[in-house]
Amino acid sequence: MKLNNLIFKSDDPQSLHKLLGIVIALAFSIWGMILRFKAFANRELWVDEIIQIKMTLEPLKPLWLREDGALDITSFPGDYLLTYPLVKLFGVSKWVTIPHVIVTLLGFYLLYMLCRHYFRTAFGYLVAFVLLCFNDILIFHALEIRPYSVLPTLALACFYFTKDVIARKDGNNRQNFFVIILFVITILFHPFGVSIAFFVLLFHILNQSKEESLSDVMRRNAKFIGIISAIVIIPWIYFVVGIMLVPPLEQEVFRYVPNPVSESSLSKSHNAPAYLVFSGYLANHLIGLRSLYFLLLGIVATLIISHQDRYRQIIYFFTLIAFPILCVLILDITIDYWFLPRQYIWVIPLFCFFLGWCWDSVIYSFYERSSYFR
Repeated sequence: MKLNNLIFKSDDPQSLHKLLGIVIALAFSIWGMILRFKAFANRELWVDEIIQIKMTLEPLKPLWLREDGALDITSFPGDYLLTYPLVKLFGVSKWVTIPHVIVTLLGFYLLYMLCRHYFRTAFGYLVAFVLLCFNDILIFHALEIRPYSVLPTLALACFYFTKDVIARKDGNNRQNFFVIILFVITILFHPFGVSIAFFVLLFHILNQSKEESLSDVMRRNAKFIGIISAIVIIPWIYFVVGIMLVPPLEQEVFRYVPNPVSESSLSKSHNAPAYLVFSGYLANHLIGLRSLYFLLLGIVATLIISHQDRYRQIIYFFTLIAFPILCVLILDITIDYWFLPRQYIWVIPLFCFFLGWCWDSVIYSFYERSSYFR
């Protein structure tokens, strides 16, 4: 059997490529869930989880505006409502995480669907799922009884379902209705939900503008975006007021990561410039394991090697990875709050997909060129 048939997608829907993709997705999804269950089973509920459960145990009223709201700056009610039935059944218990188990499994499935839609090589699947499986930030927060366990899946869902809505010219009211509901849930689930919605829409709009004028894209999707905005604007402002009522915490922004512009924040073991050390910390959060750092070469390769996806991948990197993290950093500096990876945790699965996509495009471009000269 030729190597090409082992690696690359053929016209046959039952191709070995498709089978390898399924095997990779299934194997690393199971492995990833085992790692997440082990991490959750080997620790006790920590203080923020217990606070969230106790707040949910109280009468279901505007909990996001309570007097003890200062104990929880996440005023949006998404995760409280998601876990509410389990809290009523089990109280302060790890069983409350059952909805997060389901959501995490859904996240693995959505990544598979994205890979199936965009990738043409089994290696792309392998990179994306290895990164998602072993990322320690995702492992810790996956079953945590906090909203950060849900944001990664919401980001993957918004990205996956938005493409056809933005690109479709004939209109599909049923699908549009579903995506509108998805965006409303995302925006009202957590303060960072609006970032997910904004940057996902920005990418797909800019991506579609390569095929038609930006004004045409915006005109065709004005109703879709307008409906979402009209539904969420009042409750979103209401929930934001809940955050504004919380006294400022005045935390040290760069307590857990080096200051990118201050050499004094570095330990003596760091000889590199501050901005490089800071970038290394970000890369570690996105990759998860130092042994996988070599996969970052896929980004370099996708910039150097000419291929059909390069333009889209450059837009993707800035709109769904770089700019969201930068916005979180600016927000934390503005409000004097810790800069923590959980604040951009939804970027991590999108980065896993991105790195797999880069490798997939580069490898497939070599295959196309080798086929051309045969």
